[in-house]
Amino acid sequence: NQQIDIVLDAMPEPYKSLLQLRYIKKKSWAKVCQKCAGYTEEHVRGYLKNKALEMFICLYYSGK
Repeated sequence: NQQIDIVLDAMPEPYKSLLQLRYIKKKSWAKVCQKCAGYTEEHVRGYLKNKALEMFICLYYSGK
């Protein structure tokens, strides 16, 4: 979906990579955490994931 690509491109790292790797490329949390170096897996699976999804939803619906 073009709108999804536009929203993801507007997102800063590591949120963009987290969503792309986990939900588009279907990578394991271990692989996602490697990309999000410096954060614990617990932090990535909790706070960062929730923040990324919240940011995505806000950007997606503000563009409609």
